[in-house]
Amino acid sequence: MSLCAALLHDLGHGPFSHSIEQVFDTDHEAWTCRFLLEDTEVNRVLRTISDDFPEQVASVICKTYAKPIVVSLVSSQMDADRMDYLLRDAYFTGVNYGTFDLDRILRVLRPYRGRIVIKESGMHAVEDYLMSRYQMYWQVYFHPVTRSSEIILRQIFRRAKELYVGRYPFRMMMRPFESLLRGTLDIDDYFRLDEAMVQTIFMEWASEEDEILSDLCHRFLHRRLYKYITVTQPDEARWAAIRDELRLAGLHPDYHLEIDFPYDLSYDVYRPGTGEGEEKPPILMLDPHDQLAEISGKSDIVTSITGLHKGKYHLYFPEELLREKARMLSNETKALFGIH
Repeated sequence: MSLCAALLHDLGHGPFSHSIEQVFDTDHEAWTCRFLLEDTEVNRVLRTISDDFPEQVASVICKTYAKPIVVSLVSSQMDADRMDYLLRDAYFTGVNYGTFDLDRILRVLRPYRGRIVIKESGMHAVEDYLMSRYQMYWQVYFHPVTRSSEIILRQIFRRAKELYVGRYPFRMMMRPFESLLRGTLDIDDYFRLDEAMVQTIFMEWASEEDEILSDLCHRFLHRRLYKYITVTQPDEARWAAIRDELRLAGLHPDYHLEIDFPYDLSYDVYRPGTGEGEEKPPILMLDPHDQLAEISGKSDIVTSITGLHKGKYHLYFPEELLREKARMLSNETKALFGIH
């Protein structure tokens, strides 16, 4: 059951899943459970084990299974998912700092009083794992180029949703994507909705009459990403004034300007706590005397990165469009964006 839950827990991720979830308020875990529980091929295969096996696997993924130790294997601060994608992403991005000693960690895992703990002798392997997470987040997942791509992708979905509500006549629309825009996505359409379909739609939308949607699709498909500058925590009055100035210059600040602070709890390196009622229990070390201690109380390295929000505010913008409008912008605004 644990193996099935680990292998199937991300089944509900759609194309560009995190961006779609933010714009359309979908939940990939809820979709995963639907795939397991409704009349699907996966459901039928699981039922060859027992009639209630799909429900058992779904309860692990939805964190309602009666034994927390099983849930923690799939969803915790050191679960199979995190260790898998960290090593996989490090490999496919070609970086070295996302690696850690997985074999050593597996050797020091222990079941203890209904939970998974780490032998104290394995603390350095866990430190290495957490430092690998830290480095991957700030060097890969939160890299400004990565964030710029994600911003443009979200804006495409936002613009398409806005146009659809306004009954805009799209050049091309496929039923699964229209169901997503309409909020009536069923399980069959969700199965059909993949990245190949979405990118095909983007290729057509790059020729749309709507200039904003066309421009955003061109940018995403051809990696003409937004430039960025690092700013201090934005002053709301100054921010509003810049938006007004860009609007008067003929730009669309809702789509041509975005302040991003790269910190997200879903990408938290590590959060200590008591573990009582928490979605992600803390990592606990077991000493030779069978005493438990939360790892940040034992490790200076973990203490130094715990809760460390070192993210900078980045202001993203289409540099070439601002240059075209430079004569309509104030000297102060041009200086801010580095436009001369």
